[in-house]
Amino acid sequence: MNYQLEKGIFLVKKQPKKREFLLEMPQKTYLASGIFISGAAVMLIELVGTRIINPIFGSGIYVWSALISITLASLAIGYWIGGIIADKKPVLSTLYFLFLSIGLVMIPVPFISGKIMTECYMLFGSIGGGLCSAMVLFSPSLIMLGMIPPLIIRLRATLVETIGSTSGKLYAISTVGSLAGTLGTGFFLIPAIGNKEIFLSCAGFLLMFSGLGWIVFEKKYGAVAILMIALIVPASAKLTTEKKDGLIFSSQSLYGLVEVVERYGERSLLIDGNTNSHISLRTDIEPIQCEYVRKFSLLPLFRPNSRTGLCIGLGGGLIPQLLAESGIMFDVVDIDPVIPKVARDYFGSLTNEERVFIADGRNFIKTIDRQYDFIVVDAANIDSIPYHLYSNNFFSEAVTKLAPGGIIAMNTMGTVDGGQFESIQATLESVFEHVRAFHAHTTPTSGNAVFFASNSPLSLSAQDEAKFKNDEAKFNGNGIILTDNFNPIDIISADINYDVRKYYRN
Repeated sequence: MNYQLEKGIFLVKKQPKKREFLLEMPQKTYLASGIFISGAAVMLIELVGTRIINPIFGSGIYVWSALISITLASLAIGYWIGGIIADKKPVLSTLYFLFLSIGLVMIPVPFISGKIMTECYMLFGSIGGGLCSAMVLFSPSLIMLGMIPPLIIRLRATLVETIGSTSGKLYAISTVGSLAGTLGTGFFLIPAIGNKEIFLSCAGFLLMFSGLGWIVFEKKYGAVAILMIALIVPASAKLTTEKKDGLIFSSQSLYGLVEVVERYGERSLLIDGNTNSHISLRTDIEPIQCEYVRKFSLLPLFRPNSRTGLCIGLGGGLIPQLLAESGIMFDVVDIDPVIPKVARDYFGSLTNEERVFIADGRNFIKTIDRQYDFIVVDAANIDSIPYHLYSNNFFSEAVTKLAPGGIIAMNTMGTVDGGQFESIQATLESVFEHVRAFHAHTTPTSGNAVFFASNSPLSLSAQDEAKFKNDEAKFNGNGIILTDNFNPIDIISADINYDVRKYYRN
């Protein structure tokens, strides 16, 4: 455009429209496909990335924040660098090279992730280590994916007068790609195949896309080698399998990596690398030795004539199994369909005709039309606390599903000065007239507390009161009432989550 000054005003004089690049329809289609694929790949890496680092660092809010932060920072860097490259070398071969590079840097990730995460954990701990791991493992590919949109816009926007509409269309295609990547990865890929297979298949697909560009548009038939590598890469996932000591079962579910291991004379259920349930394999003692699980045996002592219960959160199924000895028949609710099979096949649970429902515990409470003598809540993992089950709104819903004199019981973890126990107690007391708590797994700094709440007195026999006197917990009453509107239970539990993960890592 030319500019001229008339009466102190700059006027723009249009020049004849000039095409900087002459693209045929196949090339335009390739560019549109490229920006779609880059958007999908970003979300695939982000979602599968969390699954890769979960076994070491968990799936709590800090891990998600780390992955999202690294993704956004990497894309920002990529957009900046990509814009510079787009102006200096706006040719299709640059795009082919980018897709090739992304595929190549993704290939080593499943092979080196374990060592990288361990080193990052040793250097920066559980919180900083998650951020470090995400940066080292995923930033290179995400930065290059961020370079693709500016380059494609530069290649595709051939007329200055239409650059706005062209870039808008391309960003829309990229966003649709991100949507497809999110839905496809979350709803189809993760439930169907392993993280390594997904990651390496994505790398192979990007290599294939690069090779096709070189062959079709540049007539460089040596790129057939890239296609051959692309076909081989997904199969290499089988070479990365490293069996954990004592591992007898492993399955990647929608909600975490579920494993069963036998070691140190115990059989343990691990979710994302942390112990959820365990039983003893010794023949001279009872299988269920878990201290907090055995605290639930207080339920029939509080209500000797009760016979029905609902257990939200199954794990190894130890609580229904233990209380079945007192004649209590449970309905069981768990959100993960893998867990009931594990409980039945490896922990001897669900043998008393319990009804099993695969559902979210709170939604189940809202929809059922029956009442129970007991409702047990044991759905929290070490770093994944379903905070919607820890609010006075949930307790207000649950109390309507309790029979007269019914009790709600729940396991919690916390630190001495973390405020978790005090807040759970305050929240229960906002709904129930009577609340009692008992310690389990107590250390000088942390432990478990099992709460019992009812609108009828929670009394034990004189003998049982004396037996459990030293275990009863007394909290200072300075907790906050947790609500659906404000519920920081997962945040204030970060310290205990870090302590437990540190214990298991060491």
